[in-house]
Amino acid sequence: IMRLNDELDEDKWSQEQYERVLECELSIDLYIIDEEVVGFIVYAISFDELKILSFVIAKCYQRRYIGSKLMFHTLNKSRQIEGVIYAMLDVCVFNSSAINLYHQFGFRILCIREDYYNDRFTRDGYLMQLKLSKLEPN
Repeated sequence: IMRLNDELDEDKWSQEQYERVLECELSIDLYIIDEEVVGFIVYAISFDELKILSFVIAKCYQRRYIGSKLMFHTLNKSRQIEGVIYAMLDVCVFNSSAINLYHQFGFRILCIREDYYNDRFTRDGYLMQLKLSKLEPN
């Protein structure tokens, strides 16, 4: 996971932040190919909301539908949890490929968070929301 995190140009988490994932009531879904983690989603479920905290796909696996498959898996799992109505996430306003992916799943922009990302540059973020619907049995 730290290897994938190190590939990021921006929005990196520290090792301490990931260690806290293991200590807290946070969850992580992994995408593994040939015994290697090539993608992950860190999330929390609180009350009626799935909050996606981190979503990373290895650069060499991007644009191969790995992110779509992983997002589908996580959203599908959350749809099965009683009381979970919404999925929420934050994304940098300049991350057009991620924004496009989220739009494909039905996420919509709720608001702009000014100066939300404050690493090397101060950048705005979008707060995005998806209303989850329960899957109907066939």
